[in-house]
Amino acid sequence: MIQHTIELMLSAKPYRKNQRLVNPRIEEVMKQEFLKILNAKIIYPIKHSTWVVNLVLVRKKNREIRLYVDFRNMN
Repeated sequence: MIQHTIELMLSAKPYRKNQRLVNPRIEEVMKQEFLKILNAKIIYPIKHSTWVVNLVLVRKKNREIRLYVDFRNMN
């Protein structure tokens, strides 16, 4: 098992992205994919985080759905 961490500079300010709207037609698919990675213990819930980014739904060429974390523009 591998755990990914992001090392932060001590001077880094917490970053919180605005919540994105989700297309209602794919909301259930996104929820199922989220529950799949939550149940596999790939991600886990925490309370009161000051760092918040959005999950991005990506449809692969084989029509499979993946969720990714959008780490862009976290400055």
